[in-house]
Amino acid sequence: MKISRAIFSSLFASVLLLSCQQKQAEVSETDTTETEQLQQQEDLYIETTSTSLKPSQIELGQIIQSEIDSNSTDVGNSTQAGTTSQAESQQVAVSQAQIQQIISDLDAQQTNEGLQINLPESILFDFDKYDLRADAQPTLEKVSQLINYYQDAPVNIAGHTDSKGSDSYNQQLSEKRANAVKNALTSQFSIDSSRLKAQGFGESKPITTNTKSDGSDDPAGRQKNRRVEVVVKNKPIY
Repeated sequence: MKISRAIFSSLFASVLLLSCQQKQAEVSETDTTETEQLQQQEDLYIETTSTSLKPSQIELGQIIQSEIDSNSTDVGNSTQAGTTSQAESQQVAVSQAQIQQIISDLDAQQTNEGLQINLPESILFDFDKYDLRADAQPTLEKVSQLINYYQDAPVNIAGHTDSKGSDSYNQQLSEKRANAVKNALTSQFSIDSSRLKAQGFGESKPITTNTKSDGSDDPAGRQKNRRVEVVVKNKPIY
């Protein structure tokens, strides 16, 4: 009976010891698993934080390329702006050159009133007529270009005749010729009529004599007096 108790006590102690060891192993394994999980979370946090604070080589490459592209765009825009500015300067220069050519073609002169264009009768009208000739169009087109170039400048259109005929007849003819030029500029070349003032002066303002010094007729002089003057007010020649 005593032996059986001793054996039983020994077996019980062995079972108890084995159970304690197993629990200790389970606790140790659990601690190890939790430690590993904590370490993984710490590693993941460090990796995530490091990635956000310190770009990778790929990200650095993208940033550098973005800066290069931005600088290239700025340089391109600057170059394009310079080219545009140069083109605009050339356009202005060409425009002034064209105006200079028109001024030369029309033999325009600078006067106290402004830029004066003298249009002889032979270019605009048949003798003693006030209907514009068909071949007057190229000359009137140049006049319209000059007027448009000076934008809002007022323009005087004055009709003149020679001394042949009565004063009243010449006055009416000069007025009709001035109005014919004004109407052509407004209807055919779209000049604002409010800028144009048409007047007739008949034979009262000749630019040369109608007769020679001996009192005889001067056909060449009278032809010069038959004219329409267009004055672009107070605009200098370039």
